[in-house]
Amino acid sequence: MVTSFLKITVPPNKKIDAIQMVRSILGWIRAQPGCISMTLYEDTDHPDSMMLLEEWEDWSSIEHHIRSDSYRSILELIELSSEPPEIKFRSVSTTKGIELIERLRR
Repeated sequence: MVTSFLKITVPPNKKIDAIQMVRSILGWIRAQPGCISMTLYEDTDHPDSMMLLEEWEDWSSIEHHIRSDSYRSILELIELSSEPPEIKFRSVSTTKGIELIERLRR
């Protein structure tokens, strides 16, 4: 699995535009082959900060996504940032859930 993390700081007068921009592409991107999830979060400690988290099955899926026309909206979102954006792509080799907590808390 590959995750994409984008954190931007949006001026208050651009926040609604940024949210609408993401909403306009969420459904389309989530329907793309290889997309596991795409979620927009607001930082509760810094209300002007937004985080876009994407999960993809593999590198080829996310690379196809980055080359797609829909990714232009994400690039436009980055341009709205009033501070340098934080962008990270990570390869995840292992994922564990509640079973890890149960095993360790026994």
